[in-house]
Amino acid sequence: ADRLTILELDAGLHFLLKVDTALSDRELTEKLLASGIRIHPLSHYYHETDGDTHMLVVNYALLSEDALEKALAALGN
Repeated sequence: ADRLTILELDAGLHFLLKVDTALSDRELTEKLLASGIRIHPLSHYYHETDGDTHMLVVNYALLSEDALEKALAALGN
């Protein structure tokens, strides 16, 4: 919990999750994909970027509690 910060919680069907990590956005999303979690970093939506944002766009529409627990466990590894 001390490495994760939720932002834009009132944005509708998604929120931003800032991850305190040394991994690049690409490495982080590849690690999560290997755990069965498909998610995009905020930098994926930038035309140009100065670097990694370490922020994930989490769409929680139709997300089950079991899937959420799995995703959080994968982030903790």
